[in-house]
Amino acid sequence: MKDDIERFELKYSDWFSSDAATQFNGQTIAIRPKNIWNSKFDIFKDNQDCGDIIFNWRGHVIIRLMRVDDGSEDEFLLRHRGILNTRYELISAQASHILTLTANYNWSKFKYYYSVDNENHDFPDIVLEEFLIYCGFAANLHMSRNGTL
Repeated sequence: MKDDIERFELKYSDWFSSDAATQFNGQTIAIRPKNIWNSKFDIFKDNQDCGDIIFNWRGHVIIRLMRVDDGSEDEFLLRHRGILNTRYELISAQASHILTLTANYNWSKFKYYYSVDNENHDFPDIVLEEFLIYCGFAANLHMSRNGTL
């Protein structure tokens, strides 16, 4: 997944909003706050709740996704790395490294773009691209909380 094409754009309802949505694989994916502190978020696919994004006290993000076939959940950890070069690592519950997002700021467009380094794993590309939606949302929120956005 190391190329220079735009995969999707995550759109927020307004400048200060924590509600975001995008179109992906024929579905509308929306992320909405679950509490007033903006530490928990629900993930919706075509208005069906399919997961959560939770910020913990250690500064990590837990992404829980529900499987459609059996209703079980998969849990992933997104953790911040680096000081000068902001990057985020997505780790599976089995502690295997899935991908790394590196934040790049475009001053002329006033937006962050992320480059993705894909690691060795057995996830199909379509699943990885969906992970990028959740990771991008969490990384944007993490940077805005820390004053880097």
